[in-house]
Amino acid sequence: MKLLNLIEMNDNEVYKLGDMWSDNFDYDGMLKAGLKITLKTSIKKMKDLFKSFQDVNYNSEGGHLLHLIKVIESGDNKTGVKHLNNFKDSIRKTLQNLSEVQNPHRKKYGDILNEGRRDDILSKFNENPELQKTIEQFLDHEFNKKTNYKYVNWVLKRNFDDLGNTIISLDNVIDYIEKFDRIRKNLQDKDINQYKNIQDLIDTLEVYGDTKSEEKTKLESGTAKVYEDAEVLIVKPLSQKSSCYYGQGTRWCTSAKSGNQFDNYFGRGPLYYFIYKNLNKDNDYYKIAIHYDVMSNMFKLYDAKDNVNDNLLGFLKKNPAFDSVEKDIEKNHKFDKSKNQKSMLVKLLRTNNFNFSKIRRYVLYDKSVHILGNNDTLVVAKYGEKSIIITVSDDGDEIIFYGPKSNILDKRPTYEMVEYLDMNSDPYDIEFLLSKNTVHTNYKVIRDLFDFFITELHEELSVGNQEGFKFWSPLNSQSNYRFESTNPDNAYIKFLEYIIDQTNEGEPASKRDFLLNVLEKDPEQVVFSGYLSTMFSSMKDAGLVSLYRADTSPYFRYKIGPNYKVWKQGRLKRI
Repeated sequence: MKLLNLIEMNDNEVYKLGDMWSDNFDYDGMLKAGLKITLKTSIKKMKDLFKSFQDVNYNSEGGHLLHLIKVIESGDNKTGVKHLNNFKDSIRKTLQNLSEVQNPHRKKYGDILNEGRRDDILSKFNENPELQKTIEQFLDHEFNKKTNYKYVNWVLKRNFDDLGNTIISLDNVIDYIEKFDRIRKNLQDKDINQYKNIQDLIDTLEVYGDTKSEEKTKLESGTAKVYEDAEVLIVKPLSQKSSCYYGQGTRWCTSAKSGNQFDNYFGRGPLYYFIYKNLNKDNDYYKIAIHYDVMSNMFKLYDAKDNVNDNLLGFLKKNPAFDSVEKDIEKNHKFDKSKNQKSMLVKLLRTNNFNFSKIRRYVLYDKSVHILGNNDTLVVAKYGEKSIIITVSDDGDEIIFYGPKSNILDKRPTYEMVEYLDMNSDPYDIEFLLSKNTVHTNYKVIRDLFDFFITELHEELSVGNQEGFKFWSPLNSQSNYRFESTNPDNAYIKFLEYIIDQTNEGEPASKRDFLLNVLEKDPEQVVFSGYLSTMFSSMKDAGLVSLYRADTSPYFRYKIGPNYKVWKQGRLKRI
């Protein structure tokens, strides 16, 4: 038989000139074929043999053969003798190494060589145990074992930056080299070494798209099969590609090639495609789309022509297969309103940076409540002169209220506080307030939380309150009255003295009488109903005076208010 004909090796396939790698590749036959090369062997046969060496990653031996081919082509037979000898010497060395490990129970030559290469590669990363472990996992991937580590050197040379970091994770690289190995016969550059880096390879592979098997895998991963029997298939598409595939033949916008609305529907709840296997495509009901809106807990049904037909729900419910849809919704898509509200409240307390202005003050139990803002998940306020804090536990299950000196005064389950807020958030519901996430809505939620804790603990918060101030705020936001001056010429001082005098004399005190007889205003020149109206209303808001109704004229009368003594002591403050 002629050179490079059939040479057998154990249970492997018999090597043939130009063979590429396979599970039972005849390494020994390839090496022995190389020993029979002479200067008279045709260039074509040498190149076919070189392809085999290159494909199974025998780069050292193949390198000598490539040099031999080049010098023979140039006509330099003298130098060719040198390269031919180098080529055969390298083969003999490889065969010798293999023969030294032979025993009756030895592995195939390829497996032994693989183990040697694996250990040699790992030894290069001894100084970085963590990286060595990553490389080891990469080497032990079934694809690398199966291909005799033929792509490993290329990956390790081209997938690390100057700092020794992987450019693309080795898990992802496997996907690309697997694809390259599968389709390289269709590529112009079939040798992996012709690609300068990983990205160069990826760019080339992207042009070829996915194979049919890859498309099938992606389709299956983008679809949840809900039910199937001999008559019915129910799928839940998880991607637009899946929706288009299973919606073929319909007019649904979720299966359209352009203007596809799958993401819009999927964002509001799952889609289920109810497909009757035995109905013809001209039947409007051979495919029925069911959309479940999570927030409204409502179904919307469409026939194959995209007509809305909610009557189909009753029809489908008669089919036992529909139970699978309801079970899937109950398990994976049922909206838990209280759980959602709890999550939103925890997020509000943890992540929002409140920046409430000075107007975010009010009075509760005669003390100023001033919500300042939050820092590091602590929402801080002042109750009178005392700092109070609301925060949420690490697991989000408790709302915690801190009093002065960071003493924990109260803890409440978060769900309990959600229920409280829901009952006290008129005219808005708590979910609306939390979802808007504006300064106004955030302030309302935080204020209601502080109101709850202050109401529960206001007596305890007042104990030891040495400053003794009382606070007030005017209902009329345009009021500039603070009542801090004691100048006897001020109208409000005169009005207070007038009330005291009238009370001591047993006479009623009225606004009209005060304007006529104390301020000496002429009713022909002054409209009494509007004169100093802001002052009178602000004095009432501050608790300096009280207004009551009598049975005889004057019907509306004034008396000294509950905060008069505090004001006299300089302890009444406007916020």
